Amino acid sequence: MTAVDVILDLRQWPDRVRDPAGLTALWDQVERALNGTDLRRRPENRVTLSRGVVAVRLARAEAAAVIRPDTAVRVVNVLERPRLQHPCRACTGPGRESEGVFRCPGCDGAGWLCAGHAQVLDGALIGTCRRHRPGCTECDRAATFRCAGPACRGQAAHCDKHRRGRAGDTGWAYCPGCHGTLFPDCATVKCGNVGSAGCEFTDDRLRGCGQRLCPEHLRRWQVFGPERLGLALCARHEAALGGVPAAELIRRIVGGTYLRHQGDRRADPLPSLRAVGYTLRNFKHFTQANDPHWIRRTLKASGDAFGSDAGKVRRFVHQRDEKGLPRPWQREIEELDGDRGSGEKLLDQARAVLRSHGGRDGAQLAGELSLGGYIAPRRIGGEDRPGQLYVLVPRHRRDVFRRWQAAMSRDLTRRHGGEIVVLPDRGSGGAR
Repeated sequence: MTAVDVILDLRQWPDRVRDPAGLTALWDQVERALNGTDLRRRPENRVTLSRGVVAVRLARAEAAAVIRPDTAVRVVNVLERPRLQHPCRACTGPGRESEGVFRCPGCDGAGWLCAGHAQVLDGALIGTCRRHRPGCTECDRAATFRCAGPACRGQAAHCDKHRRGRAGDTGWAYCPGCHGTLFPDCATVKCGNVGSAGCEFTDDRLRGCGQRLCPEHLRRWQVFGPERLGLALCARHEAALGGVPAAELIRRIVGGTYLRHQGDRRADPLPSLRAVGYTLRNFKHFTQANDPHWIRRTLKASGDAFGSDAGKVRRFVHQRDEKGLPRPWQREIEELDGDRGSGEKLLDQARAVLRSHGGRDGAQLAGELSLGGYIAPRRIGGEDRPGQLYVLVPRHRRDVFRRWQAAMSRDLTRRHGGEIVVLPDRGSGGAR
């Protein structure tokens, strides 16, 4: 006859079965209690003996599983209570012991508590006994959560009256103080959005504006280039920059970048000389924008303006000129000087086109053109970009320049084998 394979569940049996003889003696009691029982009728057959409860399950589907004195039975597995490393002090009675996973910080070495008996508030895995369950830090109500904010750090407990959260974020709760720090209101009247960034405008004492604004009302001063995160500005300080001298604009760039680095060492370094030149052009400082040597000197001297912090700012600025950086200002100066030399040669060739084919007006224009800047042909993101020759054109000669602009571009492209376009510099017609 084929043996019936069973599993014994001894998790409610008070004694630990330590050897085959003990298991055989226990099975004899279970077998007598199950005599005549078809084990297939229930998923589990529970037997109550004098010292506790034993459950019996079939290990697999059987054609016949009626327990009789002559039935061959094999116990193929035994389920026992796990050995507890830290028994819960609140679980009492045989078969009810649980592993303790929390120690109450208010009880001096009084043992462990299981997850069922520990008092655990939302927000932190800190378990206490019922007597030491914390009250609200701000009132006398019972606490329901621990604040996850920067001041409380998951330790301070608060009640639901002082619970603050974010729409759609159900995992964390904050007290009013931490919520205000993490999610300040936009300073714009009647906005209601979170002021996610603060204005980074700084004065010569490195005092920042700090006004909090949402992305809708925030301005970005793209001093680092179009693909970098520019300095944040409020509307008032964006407008204030419009009338300041070029040297002061550079100090505002240095001060804002320095303070950003104090909070995040991974932030962008000071911008390139070319990027500073673009910024100066946007504010119509064309003469200074076309002089990278002046830009570099002014950047390096800007640290002297910051009072008691001057030494720190000077060191920060000078780091940008160190050779270990991917593109220090000294190397950029050499590249820009080379581009300027190439630009002067190209401008001479463009003048020659005007003198040869432009008649009297062309010859007069050729004598009045001057170099604004030159960017050599380059490849960016897998795409070829043409060279760009920027020329300063007197205001009264703009119409003549436009008539000959395409011809000059074609001649330079033919001579050099790569596309070069001639463009009027934004400082044409007068600069300050």
